[in-house]
This record gives sequence, C-alpha cells and structure tokens, in this order.
Amino acid sequence: MWEAEVGAEPFILMSSEAQRSFGALRWYDREDLDIRNYIDESTRNLEWTGYCRYSILPVAWQGFIMAGAKKGITLA
Repeated sequence: MWEAEVGAEPFILMSSEAQRSFGALRWYDREDLDIRNYIDESTRNLEWTGYCRYSILPVAWQGFIMAGAKKGITLA
C-alpha cells in the first residue's frame, strides 16, 4: 500500500519490460472467449457479439512504480 504526501496527485505506472521479466501480473481466463454472429433482420446487417470473463492478479511489486508525488510517506 503506497501513501503519498498530502496534495499530491499520484498515479501508478506499469512497465511492460518488468512485466515480462518478473511476471508482475497473471491473467486467468475464467471463461474462454465465445464469439457469435447473426443477421439483424430489420437492417440486414451482420452483427457480432462476444463474451468472456478473465481475472488479473498482481503477484510481484517490481513491475509497478508510483509517480506524480515528490515523496512518499510509507511503503508497506
């Protein structure tokens, strides 16, 4: 948990290089992507719909950094 100084507007950056090195985020497909198409009878357009569910789990802090604050108070 990061805390920044009062009045700061911090934001979190994620490095794609660190993501590849450390595997900071893990992606889990809970339900596979299911894509279907159909013809809309009123417009005769081909419509596409898709459905899936996934989860993202942070597992390593090395892929992230807090920016936008001059100093931090704590890193727990």
